[in-house]
Amino acid sequence: MQFGKPQTSPDCDAFKLHGKFSPDITRELASEFHVIRAFATHTHFRPEDVALFPNCDALIDAHHPDLRGGTGQTCNWQDARAALAFARFSSSRAV
Repeated sequence: MQFGKPQTSPDCDAFKLHGKFSPDITRELASEFHVIRAFATHTHFRPEDVALFPNCDALIDAHHPDLRGGTGQTCNWQDARAALAFARFSSSRAV
């Protein structure tokens, strides 16, 4: 996946990434911006994979096979708890 330099404004200092973004891309973005990386709790979710993204805050998200984002579904809380050991979570920053 190619990812060019984002066009920003003074009001944009954070990105929330859903989908297949590599650790390299998120590391590059995190050098300039606050990055929140979403992880869907689908059947292939591995909590330890969250550790591949140490420069990002983690968002543990519900998975729906046909819909993307904003489904109103609750994520798998067991998976979310398991990800705590591997994730960086920021509660002090409003995005």
